[in-house]
Amino acid sequence: MNLIFAPFIVMYLLLLYFFRYFEEYHKNPGALGSRQYKPFAQWKFREFNELYHIFKKRLDFSHKFASKYIDQFPKEKTAQISRFELPPSLVFLF
Repeated sequence: MNLIFAPFIVMYLLLLYFFRYFEEYHKNPGALGSRQYKPFAQWKFREFNELYHIFKKRLDFSHKFASKYIDQFPKEKTAQISRFELPPSLVFLF
């Protein structure tokens, strides 16, 4: 019984996800690949009784250094592609 309804449920969830985030992507397409602090990290990073505009300024200042730190590690998608492409390329090498 579950196998009968599984494709419909998957399609419903995909459409729900698409329509939930379509407006956000439509308004700001540059934010699709940008990195952001998660709410828990913002909560831990914020000082006690800190004003919002000062907190925003500190977050904007730290973003450059956080991006440099993250960029020194390999990207997950690049690692997956290289793992997938390496064995077929070895076949053509020998």
